[in-house]
Amino acid sequence: MPTRRPHESVYVCPNPNCAKSFSWKGNLNRHLRYECGLQPRFKCPYCEYRCKVKGDVNKHIVRKHPGSALYVVDLFLS
Repeated sequence: MPTRRPHESVYVCPNPNCAKSFSWKGNLNRHLRYECGLQPRFKCPYCEYRCKVKGDVNKHIVRKHPGSALYVVDLFLS
């Protein structure tokens, strides 16, 4: 059986302060649009936890605030 090569990161973030690279161009575009160089957009409604990815805040709420309603505060809409 042939060995699989790990995915090579072809798309590198052009920001000189960022060392991220991606295998898919769409992932680089998402990174540039929503994450790179931006302040965290999403906040936990129960504490001061903030994150750039909404799903990470959902995971935080499930782990740190069990039994609480699951919703995220979008700071950019405020």
